[in-house]
Amino acid sequence: MKNYRHYSSRQLLKLLQGKRTKEEKNQIELILNDRKITIPKLKKIGVIETIFQLIKNESPISNLEIWDKLIQKFPERNPEKMYNTLKLQIMTNKRPVMMERVRNVEFVIEKRDTQIKIFSLK
Repeated sequence: MKNYRHYSSRQLLKLLQGKRTKEEKNQIELILNDRKITIPKLKKIGVIETIFQLIKNESPISNLEIWDKLIQKFPERNPEKMYNTLKLQIMTNKRPVMMERVRNVEFVIEKRDTQIKIFSLK
């Protein structure tokens, strides 16, 4: 096990963000707690950010494909509630949709069926 006592607090915080074993992270956290340094919580990517990233990286993509990927990525969440979030963010008929307004982007939305829409960035 590596000795992290001689590292600065800034270096230790940076090390925590990288890939470390659980023992190393615990050791770093103990040192930071001894120095009374608060450890910032890393923000996790949520459902709305995942929807945007899927449209951005895997376009053209349908709303059903997005929903399937959300269910796979967030198995602990209620699928119906995620679908409601999906509808609210990108599936309304009013243009620009909420995600376009908030993120200041423009989507190309192609309707295939009454329930299926294909999304891509313009």
